[in-house]
Amino acid sequence: MDVAGVREEGSETIFERTSCFQITDGVPLLTFDPSVENFLSIMEAISKLCGDAKEESFEASEIEQFKSMISFISEWKQFYFCEWMPFCYKPKTVNFTYQTESAEAKNAIKGIKLPHFSSAAIPKVEKLPHTTSALDNDDFVFHVGGSVWSLDWCPRLYENIDCDVKCEYLAVAAHPVGSEYHKIGEQLSGRGFIQIWCFLHLVGKEELLNPRGIALPRLVSALAHNGKVAWDMKWRPSDAVDSKGKHHLGYLAVLLGNGSLEVWKVPVHTLVNFVYAGCHTEGTDPRFLKLQPVFRCSRLKFGERQR
Repeated sequence: MDVAGVREEGSETIFERTSCFQITDGVPLLTFDPSVENFLSIMEAISKLCGDAKEESFEASEIEQFKSMISFISEWKQFYFCEWMPFCYKPKTVNFTYQTESAEAKNAIKGIKLPHFSSAAIPKVEKLPHTTSALDNDDFVFHVGGSVWSLDWCPRLYENIDCDVKCEYLAVAAHPVGSEYHKIGEQLSGRGFIQIWCFLHLVGKEELLNPRGIALPRLVSALAHNGKVAWDMKWRPSDAVDSKGKHHLGYLAVLLGNGSLEVWKVPVHTLVNFVYAGCHTEGTDPRFLKLQPVFRCSRLKFGERQR
């Protein structure tokens, strides 16, 4: 079961659950939940835990600015979840084992199915062979759908230092199925996504929630582009002297397969969800969106030729 909603009991936050979190052979799994309602509910709960900006703090001008920058994608389900599509993402089979200097463990966990956009926690080992120690960690594995060419953690300048729960964001550039190999200098075009994953660090809140459920990594944004792949990307944190900077994660520069360099101003999920509630169309999802770049350089050079 996964945490999908929240209710209040006095001053305490109590999390409700759905079938997206499960434990298979001792491995905690969080599968992707296509329900928009469940996603909005859990992200509202996470925002409250982390002390993020509330909707009342958004200025009308800021909301209008992001409305003009954000387009929600209506065909995302067909792209990712229709089995007849040639680039459909299949579940990954994950095996867990451990090894000491003397021998490899015999009770390895094998054959765990991990669907696309899903994550799993590395299982705890009570006792290693030929040792008296246990192996406990907070490591994860998650299925991003293809070969990873770039990763970058988002610097957070506006974290609430008084909150016991910290939220970190990781941008992931994974090449889609069928794009494992490329010709040098070849210009690429087609749909691609930069994935933004949320990681929670829990301190002193274990009595309120199942840390293996709420703390598992989850996809919070898939930022669409037309370069098919991304060769590299880097975050630039929002300006510390800008009071509105806490309403966006920062600026993300992405070098795309079509030769362009785009810089996106990435809003916090609270603001995205607020915009989505007021202007979405049927079949869209607040996690799947396209941002208008605040900067774009589209020069592409082949040898001595330039496009």
